[in-house]
Order: sequence, then C-alpha cells, then structure tokens
Amino acid sequence: AEKEKERAEKEKERAEKEKEKQRADKEKERAEKLLAKLLALGLKPEELED
Repeated sequence: AEKEKERAEKEKERAEKEKEKQRADKEKERAEKLLAKLLALGLKPEELED
C-alpha cells in the first residue's frame, strides 16, 4: 500500500508540473502574439516602456 501511495504522489507531481508547463507555454504564446500585434501596429517595445 505504501508503494501505491508513493506512485500516486509521483503521478500527481508529474501532472502538476505538466499543467505548469502548459500554462507557461500559453502565457508565452499570448505574450508573443501581443508583441507581434504591437509590432504590426508599428509600435516598438522600447516605446511602450515609458
């Protein structure tokens, strides 16, 4: 039973890491799209930092 518990814990940990990674990827994707949109509008990122 102890081994089962350990395996369940590892699975849970792995699933959480996977979720984190997916969220990070989505965030990055959104940031890149936003940046692309701003560049398309002719704004340079430096101009946005004021």
